Amino acid sequence: MNKSIHFYDEDALLERLSRGLKRHCQEVVFLVGAPLSAPVTTGGPGVPDVKGVIDLIRREFEDDSQQLQMLNLTVDSAGIMQYQAAFEFLQGRRGPQVANAIIREAVLMARLPEFGFAETKSEGQSASDEACRLLESDAIGWFVSPATEYLGKLAAAYPARFGKRILTTNIDPLLEVALLRAGGHYFRTTLYSDGGFAQTEGTGCHVIHLHGYWYGSDTLHTNRQLTQSRPRLRDSLTRLLRHKLVVLCAYGGWDDAFTAALIDVVRDDTSFPEIIWTFRASEPVLGEHLARLIEPGIDRGRVNLYSGIDCHTLFPKLYQAWLGLEPESPITLNGSSNPVHVSAALAAEVEASTTKQTVVEGDVEDGPPIVDICVGREIELRSLKESRAKVVFLTGVGGQGKSTVAARYFTECQHDRTFSVYVWRDCKEEGERFENQLASVAEKLTNGKISGEDLAKQSVSSIVEIVIKLIGSVRVLFVFDNVDHYVDLENERMSGSATVFIEYLLRSNSPSRAVFTCRPSVEYNVPGVLNCRLVGLSFDAAVELFSRRGAASVANEIADGHRLTEGHAFWLDLLAIQVAKPASSVRLSTLLKQIGSGQGLLPDNTLNSIWDTLREREQSVLRSMAPESGAFDLSETAANALL
Repeated sequence: MNKSIHFYDEDALLERLSRGLKRHCQEVVFLVGAPLSAPVTTGGPGVPDVKGVIDLIRREFEDDSQQLQMLNLTVDSAGIMQYQAAFEFLQGRRGPQVANAIIREAVLMARLPEFGFAETKSEGQSASDEACRLLESDAIGWFVSPATEYLGKLAAAYPARFGKRILTTNIDPLLEVALLRAGGHYFRTTLYSDGGFAQTEGTGCHVIHLHGYWYGSDTLHTNRQLTQSRPRLRDSLTRLLRHKLVVLCAYGGWDDAFTAALIDVVRDDTSFPEIIWTFRASEPVLGEHLARLIEPGIDRGRVNLYSGIDCHTLFPKLYQAWLGLEPESPITLNGSSNPVHVSAALAAEVEASTTKQTVVEGDVEDGPPIVDICVGREIELRSLKESRAKVVFLTGVGGQGKSTVAARYFTECQHDRTFSVYVWRDCKEEGERFENQLASVAEKLTNGKISGEDLAKQSVSSIVEIVIKLIGSVRVLFVFDNVDHYVDLENERMSGSATVFIEYLLRSNSPSRAVFTCRPSVEYNVPGVLNCRLVGLSFDAAVELFSRRGAASVANEIADGHRLTEGHAFWLDLLAIQVAKPASSVRLSTLLKQIGSGQGLLPDNTLNSIWDTLREREQSVLRSMAPESGAFDLSETAANALL
């Protein structure tokens, strides 16, 4: 069949996509693959090609000659399916998490050496989602190939023709980086299982990752993953391709949902697509399988093939050609950085549904701790109530009562009807994305009209602005508890997606408030932010605490305890509980003597002095919170679990 196929050259392709498109307007949808992200020079930055990724997999087994030999035999015998075979080998011996980690490592090789990425991971661990997200937002720190750079410029400058949608089998962020550098806007859909993308609309470029994304999702590499049935995606692609000019560039072809949809469309006599498939080789030879698949489209004249097409020269030439045809016409978002729309009707529906006080429930752990006693925090609570700040940071070392203060404020606001909607989210799990927390809130507020799972796949700015638009003039109290891993310790600021939420909230006219609790110090010297650092309890508060606990102790004993613990709220409370136990004959003075004669840090001595008086359940709680070093650093959540 190859002998009967006609291949056009680069001049013909440039003519068709410039003056031809100018005379006969069509929307162009590009599908691009791995060569766009690969290094353009040997040893240079870029996402490795098939051979480079297989080499990364080999490194996983470099200390086991037997496994390495088996991997090499598997790859060598796989023919054109070497990439898939290598990942199937890896999946069976290391699992999907390691496969995803190798993909992250590959993507990070596109970082420019002077910007680096070493701080994003530790020995034996891949970079976290939050670290990847931070790097992605650093647009200048990435190597962007000429093809990617000029495709981004083309889509940003001529969005009606080239920038409505871009499909890619790549899992890296380089297309989005190129769009940002060119002054464009985008929103993203990541598809690693079945799912459609037509439900998401916007005014920027819709970047659709067909095989997953480098963080926040699984990625598709094995033959089974790539050939799985994905009817919803196939249906979305079929409807997209029916009447579009589709350009496949730097794309060798996968036996996947896109190829299946493409064949469906070209075989459908009621659809009229135009498919341009480009090949890098000057004299390409189509494989038997691919030739058989596209033959019906070639026979209809709906599939045209072009040879000798280097993506790194095509896109710069095409961009320059359009500059000579008409001026650039980029999208202006009228001051909004988010292209995803929330209808006024939906926002009005949310507002109408909050005429009564509503607590937006989350997972089981997403609720304030039960507080029976809160003493010595009257000043902090009064500051919270009297301040008009939109953002509040409650900080302090573990055990000083940050969550307790936040929970008391959360409850008192409901009693005083200060807000209409109340949201408490526990953020202590490092693997949990802040965007997921916000997306779940949007789903709850809209009673499922917005899918939290789908929304979480969008860019953080999209998610944040949707939430801000949804709440509108509704008074919402957000409490994000235990956000320690979102803090930039060096600059004493929040980082990543949490920063985006804070900035949007401060700029908005929303009457809502967000309270964050964390151990590291956070300092925002800007209007609209209240920084509240909790320190030890006063002596009078310690006396009141012992009294409220029913702990029989004289003032000088409490004074000694206050001095030894430096007013630490949790340790004072723990001592008071032990003294107050009905069956306990232990006096506070006895416990304090044991602390004073102990070795090591005070919390360890305090714990040692009362360990034998603790119930088995209380000991289990404390054991579960001790790191491998054996030192105890208890959070408010832990304290409440014990108390």
